[in-house]
Amino acid sequence: MAGEESRFIREAFESNYIAPLGPQVDAFEREFIKKSGIRHALAVVSGTAAIHLALRNLEIGLGDEVFTSTLTFIGSVTPIIFQGGTPVFIDSDPTSWNMDPDLLSEELEACRRRGRLPKAVVPTDLYGQCADLERILKVCQPFGIPVVVDAAEALGAKYQRNNRNQKNRSVDSGLGTGEDEYSWVHAGVGAKAAVFSFNGNKIITTSGGGMLASDDEAFIEQARFLSQQARDPAPHYEHSQIGYNYRMSNIVAAIGLGQLQVLDVNGKAIGNHSWQFKRDPLGSKNNFISPQDKPVAGRAKRAQSRRHPTYAGGSGLAPVDHSGSFFRPRQAL
Repeated sequence: MAGEESRFIREAFESNYIAPLGPQVDAFEREFIKKSGIRHALAVVSGTAAIHLALRNLEIGLGDEVFTSTLTFIGSVTPIIFQGGTPVFIDSDPTSWNMDPDLLSEELEACRRRGRLPKAVVPTDLYGQCADLERILKVCQPFGIPVVVDAAEALGAKYQRNNRNQKNRSVDSGLGTGEDEYSWVHAGVGAKAAVFSFNGNKIITTSGGGMLASDDEAFIEQARFLSQQARDPAPHYEHSQIGYNYRMSNIVAAIGLGQLQVLDVNGKAIGNHSWQFKRDPLGSKNNFISPQDKPVAGRAKRAQSRRHPTYAGGSGLAPVDHSGSFFRPRQAL
């Protein structure tokens, strides 16, 4: 704990807002926006709930395919099933352990030839290491496929982006020198949406909770509506859509406010600890594999992707092929 959590919790009690919604929730969302640089945010009960709301907003439905990472937590897969969709697993780049943009490109081209594209792509920022999001977005853009980043473990991490590729950059951005051509941006920036988790094993914790973030205000407001049981603006209880009880508690948000104060400290400490563990795990320097060669505290290296020769859905460690189930890996063509 950072030390300030108890003060924020006391303020939450004094406000008399104990259940979901309240001043601490609003403040947590505002402070998160400042930290991440993503324009809009919605605090919810878990990262899984945040992914579910994102996929619901994207109208994922029965039989729709959603591409996701082979190496991930079940929380980024089950929301696809909630919506009746079919997960398709794209294999990992052996350098970063994240979704391989080359395999993603190959599979999207194969889908185009078959006449059936996925409705969304959900790459995971595994262990806080950002996926090569710039390349993933570049691959998906010609097909009009939205990207929802599972950045549950990557709060505070950054990836390097080419500013010349950004359509909405300022006209007075000063581009023209080499040092301005690239910039470090927070995990999830540039995607349709990004999802973060505050579970007990994450960079910061609220005991449990998540955040859905997007530069699209309408996207977040629709998710906010769904997260509050989709209650219509009427003087009585009226519901024309199915919603969810996904909003974060004011008390939980108070803990998050205190935790955000030590985000940078926690991120650097975890990064340094992971590097030390790689160098000398239990007295050996050869028994542990790390996704990066060198630590960059608070920043993720750009992945250098390579095509795996086996298939897009698994690299020799694929899930068991239960015929007809959603665990079937996508075969490379």
